[in-house]
Amino acid sequence: TLMVGDPYTSLEGTILFFTGWTGTYYWGSEDENEEIIEHLRQAGFRTGQVDWSTAWFKSEFGVPEGMGNLACRPATVVRWVYDNLHNENQTIPFCATGHSNGASQLGYAIAQYDLADIFTAVVFESGPNWSRIDYACLHDDPAYQSMYGDQGERNTIDWGFGFDSDGTGACATMDTSFLQNFQEASLAINNWNFKFPNLKIAFIFGGADTSSTAAQGKYFHDLLVNSGNSNVSMTVVPGAPHFTTETPEGMQNMQDTLLNECQLP
Repeated sequence: TLMVGDPYTSLEGTILFFTGWTGTYYWGSEDENEEIIEHLRQAGFRTGQVDWSTAWFKSEFGVPEGMGNLACRPATVVRWVYDNLHNENQTIPFCATGHSNGASQLGYAIAQYDLADIFTAVVFESGPNWSRIDYACLHDDPAYQSMYGDQGERNTIDWGFGFDSDGTGACATMDTSFLQNFQEASLAINNWNFKFPNLKIAFIFGGADTSSTAAQGKYFHDLLVNSGNSNVSMTVVPGAPHFTTETPEGMQNMQDTLLNECQLP
């Protein structure tokens, strides 16, 4: 379901919102996020909040599709909104933000599905979380221990490879025979495009967020910087948790980042 909020003034641009975990809720369902949505609409932005009926990264049972292939779903939503709501209008900005696993939806869209060129700016909050699925599942490189997934996270990752989340899947059991599957599904390891000269990219993390999701997100940030993108920023909000907007400082930072970055050059 796509919930669209029209601007209260003349249209200044469009901003899409993707939520974390399974993606089965609206970004504005949290009070502080709803307030941000209202401010953006008052500033002239059309807002679009994506709510999946079931986890967007869930594969058909027995079919090891992987997140990279399953991410065609959010990528299709991005393309549809740009074509049919934004009307391919290049005279006003088209932007998006994703929280946690929502950042993964957005990351795959620009890197694997070549949608970076239609965006003016993207904002990754507390993610993306699947930069290196192989590290999360196999715990095979001590240098990246902060990116290791715990048992619950590994159970959930198995959905993307055709398993139940009951602890018997390839990720849950750290099955090394699935190494290639995990790597092919990862956002930050394949021969995708990571050079985005015309795209403004902002990362926001909570200073108190020690999750593997945040570590995976910082890995993606570093990859983009090391790929030669000079238009990448990162803000760490002091004391903020994984949901950075739960603090007044995080809420203000998110609002300001969207308003400042979602502007044509």
